[in-house]
Amino acid sequence: MPIEPARCQAIFDQVLHASRALGIADAEAILVAGSSALTRFANNAIHQNVAERSGHLSVRVQIDGRTARATTNRLDDASIRQVVEEAVALTKLQEPDPGLLPLAEPGGTGLLACPSARWHEATARVTPAERAQAVADAIAARQNLEDCDVGGIGGTLAGNALSLAAMRATLDHVLTQKAFDRMIPLAERWTAGVEQAIAEFDVPWHVTRLGCRAEYLFSPNHPRNGTEAHDAADFELERFMHLHAMNRGILLTPFHNMALMSPATEEKHIDRHTAVFREAVQALVP
Repeated sequence: MPIEPARCQAIFDQVLHASRALGIADAEAILVAGSSALTRFANNAIHQNVAERSGHLSVRVQIDGRTARATTNRLDDASIRQVVEEAVALTKLQEPDPGLLPLAEPGGTGLLACPSARWHEATARVTPAERAQAVADAIAARQNLEDCDVGGIGGTLAGNALSLAAMRATLDHVLTQKAFDRMIPLAERWTAGVEQAIAEFDVPWHVTRLGCRAEYLFSPNHPRNGTEAHDAADFELERFMHLHAMNRGILLTPFHNMALMSPATEEKHIDRHTAVFREAVQALVP
C-alpha cells in the first residue's frame, strides 16, 4: 500500500526542519514506497511466493555549489534526522561544481491530496494463483505445439565413426540372448500395467508390445495401416502424457508413446511408470 498523504507530508516536514536546523536552505526529499510480490514456478506448480512492503527516503542538499545524496529505508524520526545529517556531511566533502543546476523551486502539494496515478487496486490484490494463470495464458498465446517436435531420424551424421563403433558394441555386447531373456518379461510387465490402467478408467486406448518394446496409442483398436495410425494420433494429448511423465522423472520416446527396455531397466522402474501412467489417465477422466 502507498504511504498515506498525511504521513508523506509529515516526513517532508521533518526533512525540512532537520535541514533548517543545520543551516541548509536548499534540500530535496524523494519518498518512494510500495508493495512487490514474486512468484516462482517449477514442475507445473508454484514453489515460492514472497511479498514485501517497503519504502525509502532519499535526501539531497546543496551547499555553495556542492551536492550529495543520502538514502535510508528507515522512516522513524531519528533516522530521518540522520539521513539529512549524512547528506550534509557528504555534500561538504564534494568539490564545487560550477555547472551545478539549482534545485527545483518549491511547489504546491496538490498531488498529495489525490490517489496516486500509479496505484491500481486490482493489481495490488492479485494472488499467486492468478499470477500463475497469467503466465500460463501468456505462454499459451505464443506456443506452437508443432515446435515441440523433436523427430528426425538418420542423415549423413548418423554414419560417423563414433556412431558405427557404438552400433558394433551394441550388437556384440548389449543385444544378446541373455539381455533379451531379461528385457522381454519387463516389457510384458510394462504392457500389463498400462493395460490395467486403460481398463480401470475405460479409456479408448490400447497398448502394443513387440519383444522388449511397448507403446500405447489413443485408439481402441490396433491400426491396420498408416492412415489408421495417423488418425489415432492426438498431438496435444501426447504432449500432456509426455510432460506429465517428465515432471515425475520419466522420459518417454519423444515422438511417440514408446518404452524400450534395456539391460539396465529394473522392475521398480516399470512399476514407477505404471503408477505415473495411471495418475495421468485418472486426471483426464471426468
